[in-house]
Formats: sequence, C-alpha cells, structure tokens
Amino acid sequence: MPSPVDLQVPAAPEPVKAGLGGWVRGHRRTSAVAAVVVTLAVVAAADWPHKATRGQLQGDLADYVTQVRADVLSCGMEVEETLSAYNQIMAGVSSDRETAIGIADRTALDCTPAGNDKILDLAATQPPRSLAIYHLELGTSQLYGWASTDAVVAMQDIHALLVSPADPVKLADVKVRLGDMQQRAASAQAIFDAAAAGVAGAPQSLSLDAVRPGVLVG
Repeated sequence: MPSPVDLQVPAAPEPVKAGLGGWVRGHRRTSAVAAVVVTLAVVAAADWPHKATRGQLQGDLADYVTQVRADVLSCGMEVEETLSAYNQIMAGVSSDRETAIGIADRTALDCTPAGNDKILDLAATQPPRSLAIYHLELGTSQLYGWASTDAVVAMQDIHALLVSPADPVKLADVKVRLGDMQQRAASAQAIFDAAAAGVAGAPQSLSLDAVRPGVLVG
C-alpha cells in the first residue's frame, strides 16, 4: 500500500490573471489578428472619399483645373509665341530668323519635364478623391502628351522650317502635329466640361484654342 508521501496531489495550474491584459496574454494569436483588422479598418476609413457638398465639389474642380491650366500654359504660351514669330518671318513682317529660332528652341525645352517643373507637376498631379468618378486624370494625361510630346516635336519642326523655309515635308509634319495638339486639347476640355456639368458648375476653358493648324502661315 503506498505511503502518504507517495500520494501527492498535482498542483493546480496558475489561473490567468483577470482583465484585458490577461486575456491578451492567454489569446495571443487571436489578439494579433484582431489588431490587424482594427488597423486596416482605421486606414480604410481615413482614405474613404468624403461626402462633399455641391459647393465643395465645384471648388475642388475649379482649384484642380486652375492648377492644370497653369501647368500646361507654361508651355502653351510659349508655343503661341513661337508660332507668332514664325508667322512674322513668313509674312515678311520680321527678318530676324535667329531670334525666331531661339524662341522655338527655348519652347521645345520648356515643354519637357526636364526643362520645366510645371510640366513635371502636370505628370504627377492627382485630382481630388471627391471627383474620382469623373476621371480627370485622363484629361490631365492628354495635356501632358500635348506638351511633352506633341509641342516638343512641333517646335523642332518650326526650327527646321525657319532654317529651310517652304520645306513641304516639314510644313506638312508641323501641321499634322498641331492637329494632334488640337485634338488632345479638345479631348481634355471635354473631360473637364463633363465634370463641370456633373457638379453643376461653370465650364472652365484651358485656353489652348489658339494652337491649331489653321494659325500657321504657309
């Protein structure tokens, strides 16, 4: 028969301390998953587009178009200046070809992201989340192509025409490029006009109408 010494009762497990801290220590895996879920919910809530009023939507659109227009016109105004200088040479109003060539070369540089911070901004800017359904970024992308691709090539063609006047191939090329720019500008304008109609706001011109094939002499 076993002695009393051999009949030892196993010690009871130490109870988990009460309270939230004790529960977390006793359910580490569950608490970790819960923490991740809570964190994701907070991030999603912070990123969710706010419910803007009509007035706020109109203000968001006006601010965005104003910024985009200023960026693209940093190239567009110089394109107009170049076309004007070229037309004056072709019409005999001016004979200073070197100055006109310098204007074309400067414009070609200022329409690139490398030569103009505003064109770089045009590539990077994002429309307000409140206007996401209107896909304004598509219009901005058209304007970026208008400046960084079409305008640069058009100005290079103008340079060539000033060096070799009446070159029919170059003249045809620059008119095609100006036509592409006109279409891009119209496409972007249509996107912004649709957004303006959607928020019951006034349409805002991008002020690019003067750049088109018809303005070119020759």
